[in-house]
Amino acid sequence: NADGTSSEGKDVYLLNGDAREFMLIMTEALEDKVTELTNPIDTLQRKHKLSADYTTGKMNLVSIRDGRKADRLSFFIHFEKNDGECTGELKGEAIIKSATLAEYRVSGDPCVLQFRFTAGSVTLNEQEGCGSRRGLRCSFNGSYPRKKEVKPKPVKAKPPVKK
Repeated sequence: NADGTSSEGKDVYLLNGDAREFMLIMTEALEDKVTELTNPIDTLQRKHKLSADYTTGKMNLVSIRDGRKADRLSFFIHFEKNDGECTGELKGEAIIKSATLAEYRVSGDPCVLQFRFTAGSVTLNEQEGCGSRRGLRCSFNGSYPRKKEVKPKPVKAKPPVKK
């Protein structure tokens, strides 16, 4: 694979003596390993000062966007730890508690997740039961550096052609 890992698949053949040829009787497909992450909230507005993408590698993302109200942030989190042995994903809306703290807490959902922001990163702290959104031997806890936003360069207008 492009990322240096290998995938395995198998074709099983049977010798058909009467026809004097091998016949394919079973195919075990290659492992489908996702190598690039799609951010489902990428097109939402990024006007709030905390709205950004925070990443560590290709498959670890905390995406923060403007919420429906001024005191809220929409988010999408995806992580893979221990060489993909443990993954987690959560999408929702967090309430801004202070200039550097937001919290995901929804009635009827045992998952409580805190977001602590600094100028260059966000740190996630799983407060209560988010186990249904991640593997058993890992948590949402971790720190993610802020990804620099690449702004497209403005296209210069061509000067008019003189005749």
